[in-house]
Amino acid sequence: MEADLVHQTQELLQTSLRWSNILQVASQHGVASLLYKNLKKVDAGRAIPDEASRKLLQLYNRTALLNHLLFKSLGELLESFTRAGIKVIVLKGPYLAQLIYTDFASRPFRDLDLLIQKEDLEKARQMLVEAGYTLMPGLLADGFFQQHHFSLPFLKEDGVAKTYLELHWNLADQFMGCTLDMEDLWARAHPAVLSDHHASALSPEDLITHLSLHLDMHGYLNRVIIGRGDEPRFIFNPLSENRLIWFTDILEVIDRYRSGVDWAALVERSKQTGTAGSVATSLTLLNLLFGPVVDRKILKELDLPRTSLVRRSLLRWFLTDFEKSGEHYSMFLSFLQSKLLETRKGVQFRLIRLVSLWEYIFPSYDFVKRRYNIASKGTVGFFYVLYVLAAIAHCVSISLHIVYYFLKKKLGKPVPRPS
Repeated sequence: MEADLVHQTQELLQTSLRWSNILQVASQHGVASLLYKNLKKVDAGRAIPDEASRKLLQLYNRTALLNHLLFKSLGELLESFTRAGIKVIVLKGPYLAQLIYTDFASRPFRDLDLLIQKEDLEKARQMLVEAGYTLMPGLLADGFFQQHHFSLPFLKEDGVAKTYLELHWNLADQFMGCTLDMEDLWARAHPAVLSDHHASALSPEDLITHLSLHLDMHGYLNRVIIGRGDEPRFIFNPLSENRLIWFTDILEVIDRYRSGVDWAALVERSKQTGTAGSVATSLTLLNLLFGPVVDRKILKELDLPRTSLVRRSLLRWFLTDFEKSGEHYSMFLSFLQSKLLETRKGVQFRLIRLVSLWEYIFPSYDFVKRRYNIASKGTVGFFYVLYVLAAIAHCVSISLHIVYYFLKKKLGKPVPRPS
């Protein structure tokens, strides 16, 4: 922590603080371990109540234990992948905890995210089954996921311990409007040693892009709040689904690789692959939270995305009701959380997000030009109509397959499969 932040923190510690709220929010946002480490350094006057200090230490130790178990599983997996001749890139949690935060207990994670090449998927799946992993219960069908998603979820139960694994072959699904070149991404990957085993890691530019995509996918209204002037009011509201640790991840990666990030290449690739909107949104909010982390010239080159009428209308609806107070606000919030958000999550691991479906069917003209590699403006309209019709047919097909799998599960007997 910089000297001015240490001083500000020490002043805050002398005020009346609701430590039960602090502990709850810190745990919810995945930063309890970071909070413990930094407060331990600055609390020279022992201003933190003993009970709060004890609970923070418990949270830190709990993270250390869970991460230790996950790193043990990661080491076993990497060894098995190496024997099978399968290349692996370790994503997010484990990589960030060990090589970015350096103290592996500072960054909690609940599962292992591994990226493989799609041609190795069947071999990897067989290897995981032999290692005791099974596909997550309740999955519609692995073939359905392979066709329409970008990862498969696995689970290994070993006594009381459970290991959750997300096996990726891409970093984003087709509904996000990205056209990532995975071959180039693999070519840019660099070697890394995690849990005492050799693996690969994303390049700094790809890592920033990946974390920005993840934040943009989960913070589904982030694009709409930028430029309003009241961003801090909404950015961590429970309905936003943002978590502080996701912003901290990007901040720490930029700080770790500050002199090694090729920002020009990142900007150029983001524009080519359609990830510029996600990167611009996430980095703009990062600057709002932590100051000028990313040069404004870079953000200007990325250019913030235009938001759809659906997202803008949804945000206006949210903010209108946020201004209410008392019983009416609580009733509305409870209804929204139990109905709208659960509905959005319910279509099998965010396969089709509610607010993104319209944008998937009716994307920007730039997306269509990039998808079909169109240079002439005169033919864009034709290909746009072609794309919309194909997207509608695709969504109908997915809906029929979802109904098919649920009917099959419900009835427990064969059901005519949609063609």
